[in-house]
Amino acid sequence: MPLEGLFSFDRFQLDLSTGRLSGGSGPIPLAPKALAVLEYLAARPGQLISKDELLAAVWPGVFLGDGALKVCVSELRRALDDDARKPRIIETAHRRGYRFIAEVVGTSPKPAPPAGPSTSPPRLPVQYARSGDLNIAYQVLGSGPIDLVFVMGWVSHLECFWTEPSFARFLRRLARFSRLILFDKRGTGLSDRTCGLPSLEERMEDVRAVLNAVGSRRAALLGVSEGGPMCSLFAATYPEKTEALVMIGTYARRQRAADYPWGPTPEEHEAFCRDILERWGGPVGIETRARPGEGKRLIPAEAHGLRVMSMGMFLNTTTPVIWRGPMVSKLVTEFLRNVEWGELEVLVVDLPPGTGDVALSMAQSVPMAGAVVVTTPQGVSVSDVRKAVGMFRQLNIPLLGVIENMSYFVCGHCQERTEIFGNGGGRRMAEEMSIPFLGEVPIDTRVRSGGDEGSPIVAAVPDAPAAQAFEAVASQVAAQVSIQNMRVLRVIQTA
Repeated sequence: MPLEGLFSFDRFQLDLSTGRLSGGSGPIPLAPKALAVLEYLAARPGQLISKDELLAAVWPGVFLGDGALKVCVSELRRALDDDARKPRIIETAHRRGYRFIAEVVGTSPKPAPPAGPSTSPPRLPVQYARSGDLNIAYQVLGSGPIDLVFVMGWVSHLECFWTEPSFARFLRRLARFSRLILFDKRGTGLSDRTCGLPSLEERMEDVRAVLNAVGSRRAALLGVSEGGPMCSLFAATYPEKTEALVMIGTYARRQRAADYPWGPTPEEHEAFCRDILERWGGPVGIETRARPGEGKRLIPAEAHGLRVMSMGMFLNTTTPVIWRGPMVSKLVTEFLRNVEWGELEVLVVDLPPGTGDVALSMAQSVPMAGAVVVTTPQGVSVSDVRKAVGMFRQLNIPLLGVIENMSYFVCGHCQERTEIFGNGGGRRMAEEMSIPFLGEVPIDTRVRSGGDEGSPIVAAVPDAPAAQAFEAVASQVAAQVSIQNMRVLRVIQTA
């Protein structure tokens, strides 16, 4: 069950029942997962909560690195105006977890035990209504004065509704002021399967069957996406049963017509259906989730003079990316060709570690100035990077050089230099394989905190040794690109 209670801390209030954070100037918007992290920490003030415990509680059943957790904590710090270096609300225990250090006042719920992958949300009973020859699955939640029928888009699944915390909270909030009626459209979820694609009229009759089964004489209809047209048809056909009509992200007609010029043409609709079949499980409809530019190209995010495009921008925080090589390669190609990059001096593609399909696909589809390989000093990392070097050479991709990351750590108190992962592994490999050595980058906690806060160390603390190391490495990479371009120019002139 969801936590109930109202917490007050610092100058903020957190209502656990509604999932709202507010401050002196009113409500403070937060992403659902960031809010879930705040709820979990605030319910356990003073306790050191490990990263593993937080990940299991907020992303149950999903294998996820702590990068997503860092993004949530960074968002919370911005919303709460909490300085990571001098925290007053959320304290970071390096490599261990987080602690809520602000004093919490209010009706505190009893802390739940740490969640694990087997955690499952409570389930409402599923009932069935008879519509023609089919059984339509439905659930009823709440006892408000108005009946509210929630009509989903493409597909639905009553059990899966409750496994995503933010969506489950949304449904529970609807049920606070209504008798909420949920159902699976015929052919989807727990309802009976059909032969062929159901018509709007058939699905409309499914709604009427569910209303009759729950004893509802009149209800408000809330249609999402594809559920909108069906709700409109129901309201027009049964006005005496329709209290109100609410539409979210929907449309009046599926395809363009003389009196509806906003819809897709039949050809565009057919192409979209083919896209679904060909790219099922991948970034289908990606152009609807990123702002399109001229010619329906994607607009990259931009900060500190850099433009970036990432798959993470198109997934919610609970969705793991579990793709085979061809799907990843296809996504990289799409980002290369369908993003409005504008005039660029350099385009950097951060490839997955090791050897694989992505590098091969890029070598076959786009000209590359060269590859930069990154290693840490220890032997295991150097061994893996040697294989990557071999791969790039087999693909005839020039090697611009080797960067040694996490080369050493300088204590902020005594200034003693410690080589945690050994010494010189990257430099020795570069010499042995006749590759330019581009430089060493030391360990600096400000690199990590700046990344969490969206303030890179080269901008925030440009005089720091790590910032200067990044600048030096970038200069070396630029120099190697220029050298490679001159070699290509000489070949062209000679030819």
